[in-house]
Amino acid sequence: GGRRRLTDSWRGRPAIEGGVCSGGSPRGLIAGGMSTGGAEEEEVDVSRELELVVKAARGNKVEKVLSGCERILSVLPSDGVVLRTKCVCLLKKGRFEEGAAVAAAIGARGEEAYCAYRRGAAAEALELAAGGEDRLSRCVEAQARYKLGDFEGAARCYASLVNDSRPSVLANLLAAVAAGSCGEAAQSSREIARRCGELEAGKHYEACFNGACVLLERGLAAEALAVLERVEAAPSLAHHASATDARLVETLAAACLAATGRRAEARERCKRVLDAAK
Repeated sequence: GGRRRLTDSWRGRPAIEGGVCSGGSPRGLIAGGMSTGGAEEEEVDVSRELELVVKAARGNKVEKVLSGCERILSVLPSDGVVLRTKCVCLLKKGRFEEGAAVAAAIGARGEEAYCAYRRGAAAEALELAAGGEDRLSRCVEAQARYKLGDFEGAARCYASLVNDSRPSVLANLLAAVAAGSCGEAAQSSREIARRCGELEAGKHYEACFNGACVLLERGLAAEALAVLERVEAAPSLAHHASATDARLVETLAAACLAATGRRAEARERCKRVLDAAK
């Protein structure tokens, strides 16, 4: 045991995707001023609007980026880069119905799947994301499988992503492994202990907690305790973890102590947790 925590930090999307902020000349955009044609219609200087969009994106000013995209799309309605940028802005603002419509129009299945997941439609999200090769599609597929109870499938998806070095992915992989009681094939105990040992334990306590859950369920209480003791000793734990989460770490440590025969220490820890919760 112990509680498994599934984190959602993969949800954060960059303000701009697809080349607008890549540093070079943006793809698919016309440089220079441009008019819609009618004398009574407002002129749209695409080059200037693009400069403003890039500046706003670098400052993470999503509303200004979105407004700029709308102005550019008024004269370049099918520009793929600007449409994708608009889509990302809509996602960041939580406008998932509109974001899904834009994503579908440009064939961005990862973003479309993400919108479905955030609307609570896990089965639809899985259908859209399954088989996708981009990172977002694979993340959504993993998250949707976890939500639907397919923990082994989720573990396989997360395992394909775990080398991107993001602790949130490792945390979710270990949550899926623990929830599904997946065996060594999903993630070896030695590898779990190694990865947890490389993390900044206080900052990434969730991944360490999930790893300790897996190790304890596999009968490796001493190894699980070693992971948790690193977390407890980390000066940054108080900054990153709530008091409730810190008590969960100590409770799991008590279970590890009991499993290794150190029952008096386990009782003392449990008493400390109960006293702190009063």
